[in-house]
Amino acid sequence: MTVQTTYSQLIDAAFAGATSNLVPSRTISMLNPSAKNQHIVTVASVVNLTLYEITINGIVTGFTSDASATEAEIRSNLRNNINANPLLAQLATAASGATSDLINIDAVFRDVQLIVTVTATILTVAESIVPGLARPYGLFYGFGAASTNPLGGVNLIPLADVNTVVVGVLRHTHGDATNPYSIPFTNDPAPARDLSGLPAGSEGSIQTQGHIWCVAEEVMVPGDDVFARHTAGTAGSTIGIVRNDSNSATAGQVLGAVVHEHRADLSLVRVGLSLPSF
Repeated sequence: MTVQTTYSQLIDAAFAGATSNLVPSRTISMLNPSAKNQHIVTVASVVNLTLYEITINGIVTGFTSDASATEAEIRSNLRNNINANPLLAQLATAASGATSDLINIDAVFRDVQLIVTVTATILTVAESIVPGLARPYGLFYGFGAASTNPLGGVNLIPLADVNTVVVGVLRHTHGDATNPYSIPFTNDPAPARDLSGLPAGSEGSIQTQGHIWCVAEEVMVPGDDVFARHTAGTAGSTIGIVRNDSNSATAGQVLGAVVHEHRADLSLVRVGLSLPSF
């Protein structure tokens, strides 16, 4: 009688955001916000000694023009008064628009609706929605002031600077290499898989423990420290991509992360993570 002695072994699939099957992993859930509410206020008329008011979600702020009012003066004072109001600071930020008569008022948090009204005739307001972005898999993401979502959950944000708290790597939605049914189980290269990213408005998994395939900016070798890009630099501009040095202070070291394997053909590295779970 013939007995089978050779068995199929699970391949450690390599694509951006794939979890390696070599060690146990741990993830936390984060939200990729869907859209940001924006209002554009226009200084429609310049009138001396007149009160200009903007109301945001019931909170009123304003500025009274002087005897020699200018468009730029009215805009800058309204903008500054919005940003200086401690109650409005929890809802919105104001910035100068593309021309001297415009003020852009943005919701601090995506998915939060602003209701903005203005003094009739001398000011006008128009609402727009800034669409959310898909977030690529296999990159590092962080936690910061914009991560707190008043509607519940924690928002996923790109690394903004060296002070952003690194949370972990965005795991592919079909990125469990221990489950052969979770991915197209072939030897096709990474571009053949869905790499468009986590859609806006979706909840994703950030891996903090275990091994995961990350997008690499350069050739790396086992044992290399891991640096995650937070600012565009001479070597690249993809935020959250990994490399082996700081590239002139445009990437920060991720303590608790180390390279275990490099796939030059796919520009991927298998990174071992041992990061805190928030």
